[in-house]
Amino acid sequence: MAISLSYSIPYIFAFLFIFTITARDIQWISHGNSSNIKVRIILISFYLFFIGCRGFLHTDWVVYYPEFQKLPVLWNLGNYQFSDMVWEPGFSLYSIIIKSFFPSYYAWVFIGTLIDILIIDYLLKNNLKYYALGFIFFYSFFTMYEINLLRNSKAIMLFFLSLQYAERNSYGRYLLINLIGLTFHTSALIYLCIYPILKIHFNRTFLISFFLVGVTVFILQIQWCSGILSFIGENLKIGRMWLLLRYIEHSESSILSIGFIERTFTFIFLFWNRNKIENHSRFGHIIYNCYLLYFFFYFYFSEFGVFSDRFSTLFILSYCFVYPIAFQYTKKNKLIFIFIMFIYMFLKELIGNRDILNKYSNIFFGVESYEERMKDAFKSKPYLQDRYYYQLYN
Repeated sequence: MAISLSYSIPYIFAFLFIFTITARDIQWISHGNSSNIKVRIILISFYLFFIGCRGFLHTDWVVYYPEFQKLPVLWNLGNYQFSDMVWEPGFSLYSIIIKSFFPSYYAWVFIGTLIDILIIDYLLKNNLKYYALGFIFFYSFFTMYEINLLRNSKAIMLFFLSLQYAERNSYGRYLLINLIGLTFHTSALIYLCIYPILKIHFNRTFLISFFLVGVTVFILQIQWCSGILSFIGENLKIGRMWLLLRYIEHSESSILSIGFIERTFTFIFLFWNRNKIENHSRFGHIIYNCYLLYFFFYFYFSEFGVFSDRFSTLFILSYCFVYPIAFQYTKKNKLIFIFIMFIYMFLKELIGNRDILNKYSNIFFGVESYEERMKDAFKSKPYLQDRYYYQLYN
């Protein structure tokens, strides 16, 4: 079957394991202790096993696997046609280096996951009191992108790593890290432009208006920028950008869902706790503005489902920080918060992994071949056979 709740079972068990560790960590901290280093080791090790050792999951392996096989190794670069390179130069070089010493696709995936998990570990332990709470938000909100968007995820991780320099007003280092991120994925260009926004202290009136306009645009599907993009697409036919604009112009509109309820609740909850988050540290102020950018791209560009999802994803890691910081200063109703979080994340894992493309496999238990998984991919999403879709989707 292309759709079955049975495909969600491994993800549910993984979530329950991480939630159990998180609950124990919160209980431990509530008794006046610091987050235990054993918690970090357990969570990192489990994530590397469950996600880092995965087989072919979601969709983007359809492209990444054959492209990885085409890559040369360092001592054979002279015979490689760089004009055939489909990835950004930084990601290509990164992949070539890994392939030169570990020629397996699965090793490449594992090392990529290891790099990302070490970065998020560094950020969580240096900015949060409730480490495990930030980690479970990372698992629930970012894992799909960790699996699917291999190039984007590196650029995103580098951006959040660069925020420590924005916090210290060191624009040079911030710029350098995100220029590196740009060589991994072109979407990182936006990080070079939003530096001033990260510093702004938005007042209460602006934030209320910002929220109301965004929700109105989302619900009514107000197509405020369709004309601009249509003009660009028709008059500036410049290769991939033109194809991208044509694609997002015809993407389906977002619809009201449990995701809309969650995002609306999140804005209200974080707005209510804004002063606590921003007064937590300079990082708290910057990460709150990152969340506002997430809200902006998701709600204000909802007429273009792909554009809205892709650009909001660039800031989705803010969830891993703003919620734990707000939770830290919440004196009452902490159990209610944990209960609501559990229900939403549980449903997210249950509903979000029903597709046959999410049928879990692990290299320790045996994985299907690329050709076998392709049969499932075409059964679930026939359009994956469209080569143009590959390039646009990635």
